[in-house]
Parts: sequence; structure tokens; C-alpha cells
Amino acid sequence: NGDCFIYNAGSTSHQLTSACFQESDGDLTFNGNGYSMFFNTIDVQASNPGAINVKGSDKTLTLQEFSQLSFIASPSSATSDGTGAIESKGNIVLKDNEYVTFINNNSTTSGGAACSQGNCTISGNQIVRFDSNTTSQASQNGGAICCFKQPPQVPPPAPILTIEKNNEVSFINNTASGSGGAIYAQNLVLSSQGKGVLFANNTSAAQASPKGGAIAIADSGEISLSADGGDITFNGNTTKTTPVGAGSTINRNAIDLGNQAKFTALRATEGNSIYFYDPITGDSAASSGDLNINNPESSATYGGSIIFSGEKLSEAEKQPTSGANANLKSTFKQPVTLKSGSLVLKDGVTVDTNKFTQETGS
Repeated sequence: NGDCFIYNAGSTSHQLTSACFQESDGDLTFNGNGYSMFFNTIDVQASNPGAINVKGSDKTLTLQEFSQLSFIASPSSATSDGTGAIESKGNIVLKDNEYVTFINNNSTTSGGAACSQGNCTISGNQIVRFDSNTTSQASQNGGAICCFKQPPQVPPPAPILTIEKNNEVSFINNTASGSGGAIYAQNLVLSSQGKGVLFANNTSAAQASPKGGAIAIADSGEISLSADGGDITFNGNTTKTTPVGAGSTINRNAIDLGNQAKFTALRATEGNSIYFYDPITGDSAASSGDLNINNPESSATYGGSIIFSGEKLSEAEKQPTSGANANLKSTFKQPVTLKSGSLVLKDGVTVDTNKFTQETGS
């Protein structure tokens, strides 16, 4: 028993031929038992993740009960052409750890820090931090996390990224060369506890149509945001066009919903809020199903605030370049009903909905 350190594995001239840990036939479980595991500066050959690779589509990677679990530059864009720190064709579970960090990891495919083709669950951790992870080749999604499986003609249930019951979660300074500066997912269920969840200064950068400064939901996908015990905040997230030979266009953006994608929940308990200092955008195709803001569930009631605000924008960001200011306009293609609590619009923002209904008591 003891801590595990893997530092400076591989080099430019002698890259690792596979991830530090690789499993093809079964589940792979790391039990920390209160100890720590560190990966730092892994140089690996192309088409391989730096730290951990699970190749079975019906298998699960579990990392649990570590004091510290850290993935730094494993690999980085400076060290190799690897595919992020963790890659799994099956499920990924990160649970019951004290401190989890993914910093300065890079992927030439989707998922700068981690990519899962099955369900990905991040639950019961004290502190989770994704910072400065990137995808580096064109049109690769999810600067920090990609949870997506290309659907066949008859699709199975799409994978779900679940982030819940953590004391503190932050996604900061992540960048995707495609959609989803921090997260790209088919289905996302995110709830906050303790100190809440922060998305700050993440970027989707693409030549043509960058989408989802912080989060991009794939076509026909779903997203649920629930501030159960702490605030959820989006601030300083952007989309950035990177045309060849021309100036870039930068717009604030928190979440983008793909074709027929929809919100299944947007809610906050009393005393908690979801802050959108960056707007929500959506595909032009209307989404089926109503969005009931602060809708009660079982015995839980939601009387908190959903806040859209332009107060964090610079003076330059508040000025329209042509027509309506994209930095101040959020769009929902679903019919929206405010069931309880408050929907707050501040400092010049607008929210465009398919239909809006406010119920008594909200």
C-alpha cells in the first residue's frame, strides 16, 4: 500500500507504445484506499491515451477512494499526439475521491482529458477540477470531456454523462477545436452540492461554426441542470471562429443544443441559483417536449432562481456588431413554463422561447 507516482514516462524520441494502464478483456478498477495516484508528463504514441485505456465496449473503468487523483500533461500538446489522459469504449466511473484534477491534458481526437463511449459518472467527490485541457486537431469535441458514441442505424441508449453529489466542481480554461469547450455529450445530467459547479473561460474554437462555449449537447440529446445544494455558474465562456486569413469572431456562450436536443430539467432549490452570464443557443429545429423551470420532483421542491445577466460583460461585449447582440440573447426552442421560484433577466439580456407560461406562485 502507498501512493503511486508516474512521472516523465516516455520521451520525444522514445514514446510509450500504449497507455500506462491498458485493459482489453475485463473491467479495470483502481481502489485508492485513501492513498494518491499521480500521472504527470506522459509522452505516448499517436492514437493512445496517456494514462488509462479500456478497450472493451461493455467494460467499466472505476477510480475510487483516492486522497488525490491527478492527471497532468498526460499527454500534453507539447509532448505527443496522444488521445487524452483516459479513454474508454465502455463506462468511466470517478467516485468518492477527495481531490481529482485533470490539468493541461491534450487529445488529437475528442475529449481533451477523458473520452467515454459509454456512461461517464463523476459522483461523491470532494473537489473535481478540469483546467486547461484541449483538443488540438480540427473538429474534435469536448475540451475536457467527451461522452458520445456514434449511433448506428438502430441506436442503443445514448451514453449519459452524470456529474452529481460532488462538493465542488470546476471546468476552467478548457478549449475544444470543435464543439463543447469543456463538455460534449449526448446526454448530460448535472447537479450541484456544497460549493457548487463553475464553468469559466472555456472556449469552443472552430473555423466554421463553433458551438457550446462551455457545453455542447449533440443532436437529439438531453440536458438536465439542477442546483440542489449549491449554485451553478457560467461566466466568460465563448465561441471563437478561427477562419484562415481573417479576423476571429468571439461571442459569449454557455450551452448549445444540437438539432432536436432539449432541456429535461432547469431548476434550483430555494436559496440556490443557476447563473447564466453567458447565453444559451440552440439549433433552428424545434425541440419536442416542454421545459418546466423549477418543476418539483418526488418530494423535492424547487423555488430558487434561474438568472440570465449581462452584468459580467465588458462594455465592448455589450455593443452589437450587427443586429441583435449575441452576447445578450438566449434561445429556447421548447415551450417554457415557470412552475415556481424566479426567472430573472438583468442588464439587457433577452430570452427567446417557443412559448412562455408563468404559473401562479412563481
